[in-house]
Amino acid sequence: LLVKSEQKITGKDAKKQVAEAQRSARLPAEVAARLLAGDLKLRRTAGGVVCRIICCEGVPMLFECGQSGLLPTLPALWREGACLPALYCPPEASRFVLNGADLMLPGVRGCDEAIVELEVGAPVCLCILGNPAAVAVGVLAASGSAVAAAVTQPGSQKGIGLRVEHVVGDALWRHCERPLPNAGFALDATGAL
Repeated sequence: LLVKSEQKITGKDAKKQVAEAQRSARLPAEVAARLLAGDLKLRRTAGGVVCRIICCEGVPMLFECGQSGLLPTLPALWREGACLPALYCPPEASRFVLNGADLMLPGVRGCDEAIVELEVGAPVCLCILGNPAAVAVGVLAASGSAVAAAVTQPGSQKGIGLRVEHVVGDALWRHCERPLPNAGFALDATGAL
């Protein structure tokens, strides 16, 4: 990511960012306040990936690329735990997501109970079965009820389940200085996951 500009966020603007995080990313008030407590900066990028990144103490916590609204970064999710509803996929499906694909409904093997009530466009995270740390964040491309049906009746649903906005290994993750949440993630000698 090429950072085009960076500006400090203070006072009233900081409170607006917390409110927007609650509204757009649907984060609980206390989580949004913790993620944005400290020295805040707004970074805007240019070039191939144009987005807005809100950093706290130099660590990207929230981002907005495209039409999905403000979403938490992976380091923010790892720091705060289960602040977004989660979808679960097997390792076989995760390799496609880690290479830049959206998650298809047949690849969903589990979901949090809260997913059923969500509508298209709701923010969610993606975990690989057996690892509680999120590997991606995005928005639902199908209704929560369709996602739940894909879990309870495998093969009954077709199409995209999760439109991925940020994944381990992408440009935003590299901008976050390539953090890894636990031993379930490993980099090879080239720096690839």
